[in-house]
Amino acid sequence: MENLIAYGSAVKVLETDGDLVTIGGPALIYDDPASPRKDLTGDYFTRESYLGPRKGDGVDVLFHHGFPIAGMKAAEELADYLFPPVKTEDSDEGLLASVILDRRKKYERMVYELVEQKALGWSTATASHTVRRADDGWLKRWPIIEISLTPEPAEPRTGVLP
Repeated sequence: MENLIAYGSAVKVLETDGDLVTIGGPALIYDDPASPRKDLTGDYFTRESYLGPRKGDGVDVLFHHGFPIAGMKAAEELADYLFPPVKTEDSDEGLLASVILDRRKKYERMVYELVEQKALGWSTATASHTVRRADDGWLKRWPIIEISLTPEPAEPRTGVLP
């Protein structure tokens, strides 16, 4: 694995109960529209961004938005795996996400091991036709349809960068 540089708040273990492990961290960060810190695609969220009626709570959790990562062990299978639904919680800083993993399950154990290495961040996704974006990159509307655990989040403050 490449060297990782901590840049933000990687997904971390929040609670352990036997083989069940709750992991979580920021899924997206709210910015001040007067001086936004844009993500790697030039976008940003504010508290006024519409994230859907439940702000992603209960949507599917995927690995890397369902795309295999070249050279990764079991990449195709991991990309196809559906993790338990996410739990989201709104905060002053942004949207927090968590999911309970069962380490007895192969792919959930693989993800848990990556979390232990501080190698994953959260990334939200939507359907492109539902997005409304201001000229400056403010995401006015981004109804969350899935949340992914990924080593490459578009928002560096929700994970790590190689």
